[in-house]
Amino acid sequence: ASRSSFNPLMCELISFNPGPWLAGNQRFIRQVWSWPGAMIWLALAVTALIKLAEHMSGWLAASTQVLDPGNWLRLGLVWAGLKFVHEMGHALASERFGAAVSRAGLKLMMFAPVAFVDVTASWRLANRWQRIAIAASGMLVELAVTFVAVLLWTPGSSSLFDRLCVDIALLAGGHTLLFNLNPLMRFDGYYMLTDLLGITNLAAEGSRHVTRLRRYWFGGVELPPLAESTARARGLLIYGLLAVVWRG
Repeated sequence: ASRSSFNPLMCELISFNPGPWLAGNQRFIRQVWSWPGAMIWLALAVTALIKLAEHMSGWLAASTQVLDPGNWLRLGLVWAGLKFVHEMGHALASERFGAAVSRAGLKLMMFAPVAFVDVTASWRLANRWQRIAIAASGMLVELAVTFVAVLLWTPGSSSLFDRLCVDIALLAGGHTLLFNLNPLMRFDGYYMLTDLLGITNLAAEGSRHVTRLRRYWFGGVELPPLAESTARARGLLIYGLLAVVWRG
């Protein structure tokens, strides 16, 4: 970027073309995104959840130490690594479904280094389920990392390795469920929902319906008939109201 366009809150630091690497690992990619791969993911999930259920008190005790000030540097490094893994999940899925990835790298967002992968080519895929799978792939990979970390964790141990397992599981699983999967924020869950509903500008449409209702109740403005069906309008209004509540 030029000096005049530099923005310390959002700027690209490093970029490269992962296309040759992805093209050279097609066999691995197809194995990951296959029914056997899905069965392995599910087996990891079930096994990890059973272990957590058996050792929940020990897990909760270990979790309370994660936010200790002495742990912040390690958390930052773990978070950066997980974001790279997350983005590679998107890249692998995009390549699997035929949407080439030509750009990836590191950018600065709010003074924090964040990995990124350009999967805009996936938006042109005709199959919406493939687009949804690509949007979900980063979360699926992070959850797989979560399950592995739980299975490697030794209950009752305070070793660095076991504390690292807890850090990884909480950051990967917690961030995925609270933020990336949340359709009220413009992360993966939002784009999955827009594709599922077939509404491209879901946030804008929801906001429009909230504004319309507010003008009716508080401004005394008569509302013209809606162009869309009543069920669709109600759905958009509910989404808009939930987004307002989430934003606080």
